[in-house]
Amino acid sequence: MIISVWRYSHLLLAVSSFLLLTLASVTGIILAFEPIADKSQSYYVQGSDTMRLAEVAPVVREQYKDVQKLSVDDNEFVILDWTDTAGVAQKSYIDPRNGKILGAVKEQSAFFNWVTAFHRSLFLKETGRFLVGLSSFLLILIGLSGVVLVIQRQKGILRFFSHIERVNWAQYYHV
Repeated sequence: MIISVWRYSHLLLAVSSFLLLTLASVTGIILAFEPIADKSQSYYVQGSDTMRLAEVAPVVREQYKDVQKLSVDDNEFVILDWTDTAGVAQKSYIDPRNGKILGAVKEQSAFFNWVTAFHRSLFLKETGRFLVGLSSFLLILIGLSGVVLVIQRQKGILRFFSHIERVNWAQYYHV
């Protein structure tokens, strides 16, 4: 009877967390391509990784009068927040050697925004984050119940890593 309780709890936990785990995995795979797409932009300047922002600041101040912020992003692109002569706020990638604008900083695409929101909270905000956290906790319980089942099958914790008896192919390969 004890074996069936552990077996059914293991099965119930696995089935209940399957859907959330699958959705989180697929959206995680999609989100893994966002840094690749960002890195492939041609805003990297050779030698900029050895320059300090203190060296870049005087060059930028000469060309742009109203500079709010000078920063480096995760891809080692230099970003300048500034206001043009018309008073419009700009955010641009620049060449740190000469201050030349290489292109405008684009916001995260709507698709990646959508996938990120779905991945984090299933569009349910705090409730969705709780559900994703709960499915992660259920995964831990699945692993623990699986360990208990292996201990029972091997007839003790001391024989945990010993040879597995082959009953049928499905049980053998799942263990």
